[in-house]
Amino acid sequence: MLADPKEVHARAGIREVHFLPFNPVDKHTAITFIDESGRWHRATKGAPEEILHLAKNKDQIAARVHSVIDKFAERGLRSLAVARQEVPEKSKDDPVVRGNSLASCLSSTHLVMTVRRPSVRL
Repeated sequence: MLADPKEVHARAGIREVHFLPFNPVDKHTAITFIDESGRWHRATKGAPEEILHLAKNKDQIAARVHSVIDKFAERGLRSLAVARQEVPEKSKDDPVVRGNSLASCLSSTHLVMTVRRPSVRL
């Protein structure tokens, strides 16, 4: 089976250590990877509320996140959040990953909000 060219480009320069597939209950997916410099990172994307819940600084950023979600919704758009963290423990089994879910402790997290246009069904 041939790899998706977009995925090959997106993963250039990293080595995947662990992948957590999308789970409709937790409403997010995650990947732990090593960059070209040997630093470990974890990225997760999913429903903004779920990603916000994972962030250590959720109390400081919650109002801003909800504001962005509301502004998107006013325009009929859906939101998707992406968070990234460094993993200094260099382990897929560090405190953030437990079994098939992420614990509520994303540190040094950068939260990004993006727009996803609803699909139109005819």
